[in-house]
Amino acid sequence: MSATAEMSHRRGGARRCGGATVLGLGLALVVAATRPAAAAGAEVTLQLKWHHQSQFAGFYAADRLGFYRAAGVTVRLEEFRVPPAAAADDTVAGRVVAGRAAFGIDSAENVIRVRDQGHPVRAVAAIYHRTPIVIMVLRASGIRTPRGIAGHTARVPSAHLLTFSAVMKMVGVDIGSVRIIDSDDFALFRSGAVPVWTTYITWDGYRAETEQLDVAVFYPEDYGVPFYGDVLFTTDPLIRTAPELVRAVVAASLRGWRHALDHPEQAISWPTLYSDRARDVAFQRNLLLTSLPLIDPGTAPIGWMARSHWADMIEMLRDHGLIGPTLAADDVFTTAFLTEDRLPPSQTPR
Repeated sequence: MSATAEMSHRRGGARRCGGATVLGLGLALVVAATRPAAAAGAEVTLQLKWHHQSQFAGFYAADRLGFYRAAGVTVRLEEFRVPPAAAADDTVAGRVVAGRAAFGIDSAENVIRVRDQGHPVRAVAAIYHRTPIVIMVLRASGIRTPRGIAGHTARVPSAHLLTFSAVMKMVGVDIGSVRIIDSDDFALFRSGAVPVWTTYITWDGYRAETEQLDVAVFYPEDYGVPFYGDVLFTTDPLIRTAPELVRAVVAASLRGWRHALDHPEQAISWPTLYSDRARDVAFQRNLLLTSLPLIDPGTAPIGWMARSHWADMIEMLRDHGLIGPTLAADDVFTTAFLTEDRLPPSQTPR
């Protein structure tokens, strides 16, 4: 199957590819409260994890359609820019921990690791129920399942190493049998020199589609690696001192995401209102459409989180020696600001 055919198939929701259910991705926000008291009249800055793009469509919807204003908060959306001389800890989580922002969106993995380091961060909503990190392989390589990656060269950025390693472990592949490189030179993949490419499906998946490469895509959750992608988080002190502010930001943000997913063509136009960098409409459309089944896979309401899911992620990080022995799921998340009114009857929150 060509990348084009495979990508178009994904828009119907879940799909299978080489034995893997193909879902879709997505990022990070930070909210800095200048008046962290009650929600009414609060002024906050929402710091994105990256440049303005449709990955943040739900937050743009909440802003442009007045959902934040209706909730009693004034929100300024700001993209994440790292100054040339920035310290190594100038990250989304670092800014929240330092008090430069009140809320953030980061990967669930990073939230767990930062909490394990002793910082009081806590997830309040899962925006991406599925991680956008995938393992993409050229079909010409003969690789049909992740087990076939053994003996090949794989591109694995450091930020994706845990996900890749976890998948290899789950399918019984010795990570030492894979030659791992970290490169952004997509020509290596295109030529077949590096037939395995760990990446965000919303980025290089789009490149493979536009170049009509014949690829297979393996999604981690299909192989027992259940990572959330972007999660909205804040700190325990803010939850304790300004719960209504937290509730207002969470509710308005999720309302925005529901609107963006229901009206994707409208949502695709919003990033350009915030940055000239977002003028590639085709890319913005692909990014959002690819993200739809990652954000709302149909198994729980947008934003919902399960204790069992967090426990599995913590166990995997612990198995890889990335966190200590004492962290528990209840240390890193809360559903106190979420509602269950859209839970399917068969879905039992855990």
